Amino acid sequence: MKSTKIFNRIISIDTLLTFDGVIPSLAEFHLKLTTLIEQFGNELVAEDKPFDECEGLCKIICGYFDRHINARYGDSQAFGQRYSLMHYFYGYTGKEDSPEQQLEQLMDTRSETIFAYAYKLLSLLIRLDGKSAELAELQTTYGERYYQWRPAGERADVIAAAQEPEPDEEDAAPQPAVKPQLVVFIIGPFATRWFKQNDGSSEVHGGNGTLWLLASDAKTLEKRLESVRGNDPGITVMAYFPIIPEGFENVSILMGQIADWQHSLSAIALPQRIPCMVAFYARLSQERFSHDQDRAVWTGQFSTRDEPREKLERTLESLIAGLAARDHGRDFYVTQRHALASTLFAWLTENKVTSLLQKLFDATPLSFAGVALSDYSNGFVRHGAWSAWLGEKYGILPGLASSIPLPPLPVVYQYPPEEEETAETAAAPVHHDEAKPARRIWPCILAAAVAAAIAAAAYLYVNRTEVRYPEFTTPGIIQHWDVNAKDLQSADGTAEGNPNLAEEAQPSYDFILSSVTPLFEHGSITLIPGSEKALEEILPVIINHPETDILIIGHSDNTGSAEINLKLSTQRALVVRDWLMAQSGLPLDRFKAEGAGSSRPIASNDTEQGRSQNRRVEIIPLSKERADQ
Repeated sequence: MKSTKIFNRIISIDTLLTFDGVIPSLAEFHLKLTTLIEQFGNELVAEDKPFDECEGLCKIICGYFDRHINARYGDSQAFGQRYSLMHYFYGYTGKEDSPEQQLEQLMDTRSETIFAYAYKLLSLLIRLDGKSAELAELQTTYGERYYQWRPAGERADVIAAAQEPEPDEEDAAPQPAVKPQLVVFIIGPFATRWFKQNDGSSEVHGGNGTLWLLASDAKTLEKRLESVRGNDPGITVMAYFPIIPEGFENVSILMGQIADWQHSLSAIALPQRIPCMVAFYARLSQERFSHDQDRAVWTGQFSTRDEPREKLERTLESLIAGLAARDHGRDFYVTQRHALASTLFAWLTENKVTSLLQKLFDATPLSFAGVALSDYSNGFVRHGAWSAWLGEKYGILPGLASSIPLPPLPVVYQYPPEEEETAETAAAPVHHDEAKPARRIWPCILAAAVAAAIAAAAYLYVNRTEVRYPEFTTPGIIQHWDVNAKDLQSADGTAEGNPNLAEEAQPSYDFILSSVTPLFEHGSITLIPGSEKALEEILPVIINHPETDILIIGHSDNTGSAEINLKLSTQRALVVRDWLMAQSGLPLDRFKAEGAGSSRPIASNDTEQGRSQNRRVEIIPLSKERADQ
């Protein structure tokens, strides 16, 4: 719908205001904003939405912007009545209903589109005014409707935004030296100036080493690649092409630089095509990690997996659709990131940047291997190409920073290459025995796979029906389960190799995600930054067993009414389900999600620690018998 694009641009302007945006001309800014709001209202009417509700929604937007601009700039820019949006559109209206009352009236609408816009405005109002009792009640009351309204395809059958988790103590510890299995060449017009410090740097992730090398031009890439291949012919090689939208004064310079790389790359001869990853670096939200303000929030993931990919522009569009899937109206950081990423996409496509990048893959030895967005920094040190476009379109420029950190590198997830079937293995007879189905075996594998994650954010236990209190987090209990996980393995280190142990392990193991690092804040369905670490620990096991159904049960503490807690726990289960669906690529029918409210505590609700543990989600692999129940 066209109204969605216009609404995202309105939210982008609001986000730029929160970035201490620079307004060169109040009159021009006022003209562009009023024009955009008029277009939004007209488009809603064209989409056959009720006229009174369209007017009511636009009125809330006007009132919100008046308050936000006055709160941020006050009398310093003399916004006042002269440029007031309410005065411009509605004149003197006398006594108005409160924003809470106006929103409540709109959220009772039969139009799901009007409702969705109103619910997102609610999160912005909470950000501006604080979470009053009235606003919190509205968010809880209408939260389930908003989440259930969004189609399953919009919620999960897209590339979900993948945030880097907060590092735990284990991540922060020095990593042992590991021979790199992957070499990534940093190339492109921003490589030398912005990534010189990364030349020769290495990192270890998941036990796999990655070496980053700089190639300042195509000839250097050719020479360094030859050297790497000479030392290790079997090593995996990729390229990384970063784009900084503010890096050049105007888009013409950027386009010229990309074209120069295209021509020089097409002139070299490489023994084979190199998979190339593209990343865009920009400030897209206010979200930053408290312990590391320079750390990026990534949307999208890179991996060495060789799989068919769509064109760059379509992949980027799907990536932004993944942000829309995460934008459930409770986290204004996600709302900001979704809106500005959509605006960045509009800038890239309008100026043909994505088309030119696609030619880079169509006409050179590079092959497209994925795209990601890096939400980082607190602003650029000067206004560049993207800022110029924002100023021209919306009359506002992003706020500037006194300094900017060097852009971080992404994690590239490494997968072992698939073994090709040889003639000998193809001709070998296949022995079919009536062994237990794979569904019965993999709970053992799950138990072994997650043992290392227990101390970080998850607890593994057998009797889900038994109420357990905080003592189950003691070191003795953790050691007990580490031993059990090892006992499930045979001499070759796998549960599959020991059918007796696999048979004994048929009762499913329940994977509980809660505190030490909680998944959710009190009263929230938003995953806390860093909490996805626990989900990532079990993701490989779920991906490797696509035939197994997964039951997801959400829980809450006992704060609030039973009805609200049941709704909240159900929404939490759906959030985790959609995250797992999007990351695993498995269909909806493999996941079952339900809420249990506060009816099944695993800790005492008399303490904050206990309540935090009870705000949890259980992820349970189901045997065929349990899945059919």
